[in-house]
Amino acid sequence: MLERFDEEEYEPHEPPSDVASNLGFVDTTGAYAVFSLSGTSVNELLKKSCPFDFHESVFSSQSCVQTTFAKASAFVVARDDDGVNLVVRRSFADYVVRWIEDASEEFGFRHNF
Repeated sequence: MLERFDEEEYEPHEPPSDVASNLGFVDTTGAYAVFSLSGTSVNELLKKSCPFDFHESVFSSQSCVQTTFAKASAFVVARDDDGVNLVVRRSFADYVVRWIEDASEEFGFRHNF
């Protein structure tokens, strides 16, 4: 299942006051698209799309890896519910959606947006 990321739910974190005067922050989250992937065939989709070994002995809950997803640079973040968040540059979002639709057709792909 592919779900749209809801920006309304995101709450930025403030740095501790004792270090805030020495830090600078730049919000680059607008440059990325986040895809929430879940279902029984997520690992099969990842195997088809990424060179990284997503076996549970290497990639478990709360793990994060930078890899390529269908030739696009990506971060894959494991969630507690056995799903993953796929983070790609926004300029690759349309390409990645089309790749997911094609690569997961055999698994009964459906999206919620």
